[in-house]
Amino acid sequence: MGVAVGVTLANPSVASAYNPVDELTCKYDNRTYNACLLISSTGDSQSWDIHVGIDVYMSPQDAQRIAAQPSSFFAYVVASDGLYDNTLFSLPATLIAAGDTGIGAEFDRNVLSQALNEDAYPQNDEIYVLIKLYDARTGTYRTWTTNIVTNMF
Repeated sequence: MGVAVGVTLANPSVASAYNPVDELTCKYDNRTYNACLLISSTGDSQSWDIHVGIDVYMSPQDAQRIAAQPSSFFAYVVASDGLYDNTLFSLPATLIAAGDTGIGAEFDRNVLSQALNEDAYPQNDEIYVLIKLYDARTGTYRTWTTNIVTNMF
């Protein structure tokens, strides 16, 4: 990704419905946004690093105005369970920046395995991130989701 913050960790690609851990997966529409998710093992099987990045393409003026307002981006880790998806926890924004082609944000958090374990063993857990952008000028939210990452956490 690269609007404002250059969060691409690898060559992004549109992935299948379910993606493995330790691989960057990106979802984009080639004109308005690019949202990437990486859930990576810390090596001890007890915790995971979650990294999310989003670029939202808009005018530099709009991007500057939104970046200047407090609390413009929010991210939530969600368990994908068909009809009833459940929000598990939020991710803190670690970077919000405006650039020539829009606004970008990054979110990072380390969590214990049990925080991602939303289905009973031996079922795979399906995790995605819901990202919201609040525009105080209009009082509206725009929302995006990442691809789903699947693993037995």
